[in-house]
Amino acid sequence: MADMAKYWELWSPYWTYIEENFLDSESIQKLTTFMKEPVLVVGGGQGLLVEKLQQGGFHVDGVDSESLMIEYAKKRRGIKLIEADGANLPFDDGTYNTCIVATGVIDLLEDECKIKSILEEALRVTSNGGNVLAASYRFHPKVETLMRYIGLITDQDVWCYRRTFEMMRLTPLEQFSIVRNDHNVSTLGAFVTLLRTQMFLPKKEKRAAQNWTKAWKKAKQELDDPEMILQICPEFVPYRNESKIKNLYKRLNITLTRTLVFDSCTVAQFTKQKTFE
Repeated sequence: MADMAKYWELWSPYWTYIEENFLDSESIQKLTTFMKEPVLVVGGGQGLLVEKLQQGGFHVDGVDSESLMIEYAKKRRGIKLIEADGANLPFDDGTYNTCIVATGVIDLLEDECKIKSILEEALRVTSNGGNVLAASYRFHPKVETLMRYIGLITDQDVWCYRRTFEMMRLTPLEQFSIVRNDHNVSTLGAFVTLLRTQMFLPKKEKRAAQNWTKAWKKAKQELDDPEMILQICPEFVPYRNESKIKNLYKRLNITLTRTLVFDSCTVAQFTKQKTFE
């Protein structure tokens, strides 16, 4: 089992390149329709979401469990986050009208008891009638198709997380070779698949891929053993589409209001009922 605290610690210096890849500025802007202040961001990272919401006029607080992320939020954006675990928030019941659980908080977890604890804690600190918005990773459909084709997402919806990071550090020629050899397809078939994916990707997805490359390049420059940030990654994590997200919360007996599907994330909305204690 991966040491997630160590994972976040080692990746903190490079998160600036990839923090816009999932629950990003565009997605958070769309979610403001469902928000009332004050707002809490769980998994505040380096302060991106807190900053964007503050710029939109919201009163926002943020927490993160990783001290280095908190240091970067202060250094990069002048934002003071609170160090706290999402399953043990240091706030009174009903303190916030909206609680956002950012990507990376629950969707890297297989332990459904832990997920339930985080969601129940988010609901506890949310006022009656307020919303909890829990985001999960989602790939653009064209990217997901390619990932399934080359086995980075399995038929059982398991995301080969570490392998994805390993692939991202490779040159296009090296990626092409792996697709051809690992999947026993023709040279033409592998070439067409990769070319078609690249040609029709939105600019945002192309930029995300470029940023992954920049993060790896910086790690190679700074670390004596850059492979360590790959080896600390979880080997496998669940890849939850909208249907699996609905089934997850049904199993956890947490009433889901709706799901909102964006290009780079899926957001589960929970409205706290007055009967919830």
